[in-house]
Amino acid sequence: MLEACTLFILTRLDRIPVHAAVVTRGEAALLLAGPSGAGKTTLAYGAATRLGCRVLAEDVVYVQLRPPLRIWGLPGFLHLPAGAGAHFPELAAEPPSLMANGKEKIAVALARIGALPARPSASRAGICVLERGTGRASLEPVAPDRIAAALTAALEPGFDLFASDIDECSRALAARGGWRLRTSGRPGDALPLVDEALNVLDIRTR
Repeated sequence: MLEACTLFILTRLDRIPVHAAVVTRGEAALLLAGPSGAGKTTLAYGAATRLGCRVLAEDVVYVQLRPPLRIWGLPGFLHLPAGAGAHFPELAAEPPSLMANGKEKIAVALARIGALPARPSASRAGICVLERGTGRASLEPVAPDRIAAALTAALEPGFDLFASDIDECSRALAARGGWRLRTSGRPGDALPLVDEALNVLDIRTR
C-alpha cells in the first residue's frame, strides 16, 4: 500500500503510468502494452514460465524520463483470466477469485513461479504494442511515432490524464526497439516472438 501511494505521488514528479506489463531477461526489459483484454498478463505469465523471464509489472508500469530513462514496477502477483487453464495445464485446477471489479481471475504469486525480479526497476527497455488477431501471430518493427500514436489513440480512464506525457514516454521507449505484436487465439504462438524481441533488446543493451 505504501509503495503504491508513493508511486502515485511521484506521478507528478516524472513517474508516468503506462498501461503495460513488463517482462525482463538479463538487462533487457520488454513492455507489453495494450488496452484491457489485450493479453498482457497472459503473455507475461507465459514468458515467465516458458521463457524464464522475470515480471516487473502486470498492468501498469511507471516511466521515469529524466535524468536517465528508467521504468518502475510493483511486482507481486499476476491475475490471469479464469480460462487460462485451457492454455496452461498447470493452472487448470486453480480456482479463480472474485476481484473488486467483478471479474474472476486466477491469482499467481510471482515468488511461487520464480519470476520476481532482482530489483523493481530497469534502465533499458523496448516496447511491443499488442493487437488481438485471429490469424497467425506476427511481430512487426514499428517506428517510435507510430508506437506513440497507437498508445495514445484510446487511453483508458486514469491514463488519459497523462496523454501528452505518455506520448513522450512511448517515443523514448520505442527508440531502443518498438514492435507491433499481433496475437492469435493461443498465447503460446506469441511467445517465440516475445523471445525474439528480448533477444534484439539484449543485443542492443550490450
